[in-house]
Amino acid sequence: MKKVNKKMLVSFAGITLLGFGSASLSGKSSPIVLVQKVNAATTKVQLKNNAYVYTKRGVRKRVKSLKSGRVLNAYSLVTIKGKKYYNVGKGRYIKKANVLKTSGNPASSAFLVQLTKAAPLYDANGKATGTILKKGLVERVQGKTLINGSQFYALKGNKYISASDAIVLGETTPTTPGNSNDKDNNKLEDTESRRDRPTQAEIDYMLSNIKNKSRELVYFSDSELSEIQTALWQKIQNYRSSNGYAPYKSNHELDTFIAKVSSSTDNMFLYSEDINNGDVAHYLPTLASNGMNAVQAVDNYKYYGNYLGAPAVFNIKDRNPEHVATEIFNSLKNDPYYESKILGLFDKKAFGALGLNYNWSGTSSTVGLVFIEVAGTSSDWANYYNAN
Repeated sequence: MKKVNKKMLVSFAGITLLGFGSASLSGKSSPIVLVQKVNAATTKVQLKNNAYVYTKRGVRKRVKSLKSGRVLNAYSLVTIKGKKYYNVGKGRYIKKANVLKTSGNPASSAFLVQLTKAAPLYDANGKATGTILKKGLVERVQGKTLINGSQFYALKGNKYISASDAIVLGETTPTTPGNSNDKDNNKLEDTESRRDRPTQAEIDYMLSNIKNKSRELVYFSDSELSEIQTALWQKIQNYRSSNGYAPYKSNHELDTFIAKVSSSTDNMFLYSEDINNGDVAHYLPTLASNGMNAVQAVDNYKYYGNYLGAPAVFNIKDRNPEHVATEIFNSLKNDPYYESKILGLFDKKAFGALGLNYNWSGTSSTVGLVFIEVAGTSSDWANYYNAN
C-alpha cells in the first residue's frame, strides 16, 4: 500500500505558496516553467505511445493526439507545474513520459508493442524456440525485419516475434478494408474536438449499430450511467464488508474531487497520473491535514469497452445497468491489482468514492472509472474518521 510521502506534502505546500506569490504580483496565478535546452534544435524524440498536445501552461489542447512512433524535433525540455515536457514547436508541448528515446538517429530507435495473442518466440532463422509469450505482454522491440518472407519484430537476445501477433502500443486494432461505407463515415466525421457527449443523430446511430461490423460502440445516457455507478458502488461496499471491514464512509472533500475528475474525459486524463500514483494529498488538503497517509486509487478513462488492452472482455451489447455493473465489478475483483484498490487492503478507517464517465470520441466509445480510497493510522485520523 502506497504511503503519502511527507516530503511530497511539504513540496505541495511550497507550490501553493509560490502560486499565491505570483498572484499577488500580477493579479493572476501562472505555472512555474523551468527551461532546459536539449542538445540542439535538431534533437529528435520518438513517441512510444499516442501523445496529447499541451500549451506552455500545461493545459491540454483539444486537437488530435500525436501518433505513437512519430519522430519530432525537440527544441527544449521544460518543467511545467512540476512535470517534464518537450517543446516540439508551433506552441506544442508533449509530456516527456510519452517519449521513448531521444536520438540523432531516430530510425534506430526502439518502440513498444503489445501482444494481441499468445506469441511464439523465434530465432533469427524463423525457427520456433518453444517459448510462448503471454497475450497482453508489452515488449520493447528494435524494429521490423523480414525472415523467410514474413515480418517479425526483433527483441533483445536475437529473438523475434511475428508482427501479426502484436500491435504498436497506442494504435487501435485495424479495421478490415471495405467494412464501412460513406454513409456510416459521414455520421462519424469532424468529431476530434468533441468528447463525451454525442449528438442525437450519433446516439441513434450507436443504438441501432451497437455492434457494427468491426466497430464496437458503447452508449449510456446520464441516467443509465448513474444507475451503473450506484449498483457498482454497492457491490464494492458489500465486497469490503464481506472481507470484515466497515463500508467506506463518504467524505465531502473526496466526493467533490471525484465528481470533478469524472465530469469529463479531459479531467480523467489530466488527473490520472497523480491519482494512479496515489499523489492526491494536494487535492484533499483537509483529509491530508487530519492524518491521511495511505491511498489506494485507480483512474482509467476508458475502463469499460471493447478495445485492445481493456481490463476484461465485456459484453457491451448488454445495456442493462445492473448487468454492466456486475461485469465491471467482477473485472475489478478478479484482477489482483484492481482488487487491492477497491478492497483497500487493511484500511479499516477509510473514506472512499467512485466516479464513472461516458466518453464518445466520434469513432469510439468507452466508460471511464475513477476510484479513490484514503485512510490513516494516527490518532488524529481516528478522531477525524469517528467524527465524520
